[in-house]
Amino acid sequence: VIMEVFSFQSKSIKSEALQAGSIEEAIFAIGRGAYTVFRVFPKRRVFRFDHQYDRLYRSCESLGIPFDFRSDSLRRLVVRVLDISTIQDPRICLLFPQNQPGVVSIIVEPFIPLPEDVYQQGVQVAFTNIKRDQPSVKDSGFVSHRKNLHKKYPNAHEILICDESGFFLEGLSSNFFAVRDGTLYTAAEGVLSGISRSILLDVAGTLLPVNLTPIHRSECVHLSEAFLTSTSRAVLPITQIGETIIGSGKPGSYTQELSRLYEEKVESELETLN
Repeated sequence: VIMEVFSFQSKSIKSEALQAGSIEEAIFAIGRGAYTVFRVFPKRRVFRFDHQYDRLYRSCESLGIPFDFRSDSLRRLVVRVLDISTIQDPRICLLFPQNQPGVVSIIVEPFIPLPEDVYQQGVQVAFTNIKRDQPSVKDSGFVSHRKNLHKKYPNAHEILICDESGFFLEGLSSNFFAVRDGTLYTAAEGVLSGISRSILLDVAGTLLPVNLTPIHRSECVHLSEAFLTSTSRAVLPITQIGETIIGSGKPGSYTQELSRLYEEKVESELETLN
């Protein structure tokens, strides 16, 4: 099974015959709305679901979409979908379409982790200057723009967003961190408050100083390490930004230790949906 799509309306869930190869394709087909994507771990466990709920509520509010769920009722909806889905331990997208008030689209796809050698070797990323009007809002209208940019940079695992002054803010679907002179840098403003980002920041202070200011693209040559965070990637090392090799060209020791601390923190916070 590649994907399952359901819709919820008036307390009823029904299966939808939507042809799509990924969550992004399904989002594009359904239409613009507020959304969130999260992973369901074995034994129906999730982490920081209330964080997901709060961000989804704020996104709906910003886009003028009715949102009539409490956190516990949204949890129950996810459990109902898991009960009828044939996909085990999936990624789930909850999408509130702007043109269908009162409807929730639920997209379920298998969670397929990146190959282990990607974490051992690191990835190459590109960067581009674009402006997001509401970066703190999970607006699916950005998904199609994101897809077009990936076509422009086919060899890049991710594309970093630069502001008009050339400072790195975040990735198209991730948050960005960099290490320079033993300090961890990441932008605090103009970015989406990712759940994985919040976990990384919780553990990072035990290892090295954290500076919540962005790195300028001209500083790439001075970086010793860099990495991305997201729900599906966890902590993913970056070894090249544009044409610049980062540090030794291999994942650094801080990144590796932060990855370990991140995984421990996630495991300690997993809660069962009920």
